[in-house]
Amino acid sequence: MHAILLMAVMASTPFPLPIIDGKAPAVTDGQKHFRLPMRFEKLRDFYAQQFAGIDKKDVAITPTQKNGVRELLIVTNRKSDGWKRAVVREGTMETVVDVVPIMVMAADDITGTRAAPLVQFVFSRSPEVDKSLNTIDHMQDLRQP
Repeated sequence: MHAILLMAVMASTPFPLPIIDGKAPAVTDGQKHFRLPMRFEKLRDFYAQQFAGIDKKDVAITPTQKNGVRELLIVTNRKSDGWKRAVVREGTMETVVDVVPIMVMAADDITGTRAAPLVQFVFSRSPEVDKSLNTIDHMQDLRQP
């Protein structure tokens, strides 16, 4: 089970970032917010080219504009991606990319035959309901010919 989960995490592809002046941008582990010194048009063309051969159902790119600021919303439905959504936003000096990663939790193995569940729901009846149910003859319909 753990090996399958590890393979799924290792097989997930990260969000693509463009190379700037021949160098990859400095990225830390778990970083979700990127400031890229590029024009919005160049990034829009980069992502259009990156996802050009992919079906629109798998990766959708939607250009929008809010309060005079151009945005590009990129949403993926592919199982192989390690991200779910990204917003590319035009800034005054740079372009900002915000990525929403997919969180993968570790699996917990439950062993033993007498292990109690972590949560248990108990529904009880009031004594009045029990009394009224005991007074009803449930077999009455079966006795009539």
